[in-house]
Amino acid sequence: WLYQKSLTITGVSLTARERQKLARDFTYLLSLMVDGSIRPSRLITHRLPFEQINEAYEMAYFRDKSMIGTIFQWH
Repeated sequence: WLYQKSLTITGVSLTARERQKLARDFTYLLSLMVDGSIRPSRLITHRLPFEQINEAYEMAYFRDKSMIGTIFQWH
């Protein structure tokens, strides 16, 4: 499936101390989402079919201020 989609998985090796800090950071971030302090859905500014991926890359390349986050709809 990964080969068909041309996806790449990159692994990172962290020390035990780095993993603990990362876990604390993610826990804190998730708590902010739960209490409504931050709303990640507001960061999604575009939902595009994958056929428009070239246009999205052009927008990113030219630093279009209207684009913060994009979700590509593959089906």
